[in-house]
Amino acid sequence: MARSQAAGGRATLTELAKLGFAELSTAKVHLEEFEPEIVAHFRLCADPDQALRFLSQLRERSPEPLATMLTEPDTAARLIRVLGASSGLGDFFRRRPEALECLAEPLTELPSFDQMRAELRGTVQLRGAAQQSTSDDSSPAILELRVGYRRILARIAAFDLEQSDQLAGVDAIASSLADLAGAAIDVALTLARESAPFSHHDVEATGFSVIAMGKTGAQELNYLSDVDVIYVAEARNGVATEKAVEIATWLAMHLGSIIQSPEVEPELWELDANLRPEGKDGALVRSLESHLAYYGRWAKDCEFQALLKARPIAGDLELGDRFVDALAPLVWSSASRDNFVESVQRMRERVTEHIPSD
Repeated sequence: MARSQAAGGRATLTELAKLGFAELSTAKVHLEEFEPEIVAHFRLCADPDQALRFLSQLRERSPEPLATMLTEPDTAARLIRVLGASSGLGDFFRRRPEALECLAEPLTELPSFDQMRAELRGTVQLRGAAQQSTSDDSSPAILELRVGYRRILARIAAFDLEQSDQLAGVDAIASSLADLAGAAIDVALTLARESAPFSHHDVEATGFSVIAMGKTGAQELNYLSDVDVIYVAEARNGVATEKAVEIATWLAMHLGSIIQSPEVEPELWELDANLRPEGKDGALVRSLESHLAYYGRWAKDCEFQALLKARPIAGDLELGDRFVDALAPLVWSSASRDNFVESVQRMRERVTEHIPSD
């Protein structure tokens, strides 16, 4: 084999340019670290320069896991595509090189909500593991949940990049991302319940449902979206409503901490509850009756429009279904309000004003 194909000169600058590299001299130097066979894998990579930077960093920090991934051509191509498409996942693998093996086997279909929730549950030690850390060390369960989430996310991204033209479209990927968010919230809520500073009876007697709004509720989530939610509580088995709301408020706050507090492993996304009644100035958690009273008397047109996408996503799904069903008549009757059409048009204008012109 000729020297230009077997070593550092294996690909000319012109050939690298055809593969999509922009930093040609840098790419040529870094490619000398790898076997010649990987060069062709950059052909379908969104950002070859980014992918190669991550590969070089992984080789320097964790040569053995990376070498294993690059041995098999399909696996190498899958990894390079993911690294070239997502700097967030590239940073994740740089932090957690042991997680590279999650890309060893491709998905043949997108996982269901139940499958993803079961996998995340299997990654954490539930009993008492979500206690707030009092040291600089991250809570093991929070770390495991976030790592487990990103492992699944990486497989979905690989599926999206590799096979979406054959097996799934944008709608299926968006729906899967929304289900993954719901699965993570559901497991985080279980962790929160395990560490709640209330009696076991009172916690068990507190119904708690997480209602997805916006893109998550509509199953239109993208890779970088915040997750919009509303919380609903219900008192059971002799617990007073005020006590149930108190417990549920603690659960909601701790749930948010598990998802997005500063940790060794970064937050997953912002868990945004500002679409709740009265927005950020309103109570974080309300009972079903309190929600119905608010929407029946005080809600604005835009709040009813937001509820069109409402969907229970975690916690007590039966309670969440009752929330959605109870509000449905109010949502649809809101269209008969005076000046409803004009209100919708004004809201649309406010939204379009924030869309970049270029």
